[in-house]
Amino acid sequence: MTRKSVASALGVGVIICSLTSCGLLNSHEINAPPTAVREQAEWWRKTTAELPPDLLATYVAASDVHRRQGTAAIYVDLHAYRTMLGGPSYELRLPCPPPDGVLDQMRQRLRDCDLTRRLMNLGSVTAENCAGCTPDEAKHIWRTAIESATFPREDR
Repeated sequence: MTRKSVASALGVGVIICSLTSCGLLNSHEINAPPTAVREQAEWWRKTTAELPPDLLATYVAASDVHRRQGTAAIYVDLHAYRTMLGGPSYELRLPCPPPDGVLDQMRQRLRDCDLTRRLMNLGSVTAENCAGCTPDEAKHIWRTAIESATFPREDR
């Protein structure tokens, strides 16, 4: 085999592997409360423990508004890590307001958190499956919650 034919064979092999692996590299993980009642309490406990403080504080503030107004929404935080060959995406679905007792656990965790730092782009969170409000109204609740729950850093 000549150098040119080896290079051509490698090039064709890379193209074929790239085209066939696109589906293998794509994955979409959805993190949402399970439908089984027994598993829901554990999901909420784990979610409360793992959410970044800025997201958790914003969620608590939005939940307070939804409880007062008698409305509900599912807030969705979507992150996609894409390359030319595809890539994974992650979707966190937070029903708002949460079940009884969960907000108290979240507030307890927030007592030890620094809310002067925004670790994520909270404005990219969307609202779906709204009850008693429109998606635009739920988005407004979320935006207002961002400002009331997190504080700008004084050193900036």
